[in-house]
Amino acid sequence: MRTLEDLMASEDGRSLLEMRGVLNSVEAFVGRLRPPPDARLAGHIGAAPGGPLVYAAHQLMVDYPESVVAKLRAAQQVGEHPGVVTVLLWLDMDRAGADKMAAGSIVRGRGGGLQIRLASRRHDDKEVRFVPVEQAQLDQTFHKIGAWARQHTSAGGRLARLTEVLRETRPRTLAQASMALTSSLLREYLGMKVPSALVSDLASRGLLTETMNDVVNAVDDVVTVFNAATDSLVTADVDPQVHHLRLDYLPLHYSCDRDDRRCSLARLRRGADTFAVTRCACGASYEFHLGSRSLSMDAVAATGRWSTDVTLPLYLNDLASGVVAGRSSALYGMVLNEVLEKVLARKPIPMLLPPDLPAVLAEGAETQSLLQRYVVGQ
Repeated sequence: MRTLEDLMASEDGRSLLEMRGVLNSVEAFVGRLRPPPDARLAGHIGAAPGGPLVYAAHQLMVDYPESVVAKLRAAQQVGEHPGVVTVLLWLDMDRAGADKMAAGSIVRGRGGGLQIRLASRRHDDKEVRFVPVEQAQLDQTFHKIGAWARQHTSAGGRLARLTEVLRETRPRTLAQASMALTSSLLREYLGMKVPSALVSDLASRGLLTETMNDVVNAVDDVVTVFNAATDSLVTADVDPQVHHLRLDYLPLHYSCDRDDRRCSLARLRRGADTFAVTRCACGASYEFHLGSRSLSMDAVAATGRWSTDVTLPLYLNDLASGVVAGRSSALYGMVLNEVLEKVLARKPIPMLLPPDLPAVLAEGAETQSLLQRYVVGQ
């Protein structure tokens, strides 16, 4: 089955991508940008309304592979066009165990690697915003950094800066620690001045709620179209990066009050009423009334402990003019575009693939990372 790299490497693959709204030319992408119908994201980041707004989104992590760095570079490049504003959206509502770099990374040098880990693996089932950063874990990390720096004197100054950033931040959560490190690396190493926002902040301010309610009300059709679009890509020998949705599907998760474990919510119909329900591995059960004829996630949203899933681009579509996509999001974005058009009657915003992504993948640069390049001075 063809991957994104395969599609980008062939003429028919590139045609398929472009036909479904995925471009690899910055100029062509910028030419399709129009002001978003909803100006609230622009207002959230302090940008003037009425102009094109492009976002790039990724899970908030301690470190990032080169393909993600390519996405960030592309976002900055787009923002250099007159009148275009770009913003980086950091997903702090995903599980710490969803990516190996979410809670730490390894920097390789002479005679061994430096393992930087900011949170225990026992928190892998929690969203990074709920993962505690314990002082003992930080002290252990600082000790490792100091010992490694003494063996790699050329990297000592940069490692000292990372330690200083964490000490100054005094993070209570993994999200706070990761945001501090990420901001420092983007500013000091990549020279990026693109504004950032946390997805949890957008959620708490209600920026995602309206479209989320539309999805919840049409969830049966969403499941049908999503699954059909997934099958369509598979038939075209393309890996969609997503699987079929269940019949009781909801695009919602809830973090348990007892142990913060992230749990998937499912639909339960009881008479004329619909509920969002889940049961945590700790034994705690949760039930939220969504409504009867007209459904709403208000009861879930009021808790402040909810999060969305891979369908996040649906709720950002009307807030932006375009999106810089990555290896996976470009593929499942094509599936979500079908949902936007056929279920929600919305026009999908164009997607841009980083122009240098094929070279990054061909060179095997995924063995490198942002933190590795910063520390060793590459």
